[in-house]
Amino acid sequence: MMFRYERRQKDLKAVEGMSRTDRMNYMKERRGERGSPLKEYADACGLTYERARDLMNAMHGSEKGTEYYEEMGKLKK
Repeated sequence: MMFRYERRQKDLKAVEGMSRTDRMNYMKERRGERGSPLKEYADACGLTYERARDLMNAMHGSEKGTEYYEEMGKLKK
């Protein structure tokens, strides 16, 4: 999950000195640009979406990966 840490550090530097409202707006915009966390994870690690789904489920101890995978399928339709 190093890519998430690095991305977060860049975001924190970008919002340095902003008001709370500006920071919230900036972060909301950034989340929209990134899209699905599953897609971001798979693309950054060179995994298939199915493999990323399974790994995300295992890491979270839940069906979070499956939820993101199903969301991606709905967006494609």
